[in-house]
Amino acid sequence: MSLYTAKETFPRQTETKKLPDEDLLALQQYLKRLRVWPEAGDAFLELLPQLNERTGLLSHSDYEWIPQVIQDCMCGVDIGSRYPAFFQKLLISPGLRKAFLKTLKNKIQ
Repeated sequence: MSLYTAKETFPRQTETKKLPDEDLLALQQYLKRLRVWPEAGDAFLELLPQLNERTGLLSHSDYEWIPQVIQDCMCGVDIGSRYPAFFQKLLISPGLRKAFLKTLKNKIQ
């Protein structure tokens, strides 16, 4: 019988890795459920700390892409392959991600 707790067993995992926020996890779950989570999606998540430092500003046109990208998601298109720049911004930008998730949830329901 072990007396170690999960925190004692894996302290470095939680201390050194920043856990993804809830919106990122929700995005990943929705896209996996639709079977359109990109093969490189997990690799993008691992690179997030580096990507955040190099992110440019979003433009209004980034938000205009949401309906088209969601339509393609609903058709089973790998959005990471078809829209790599948008997918990267989706992972990096909380505002874009929230708008995308809100629209996606409305479309699914």
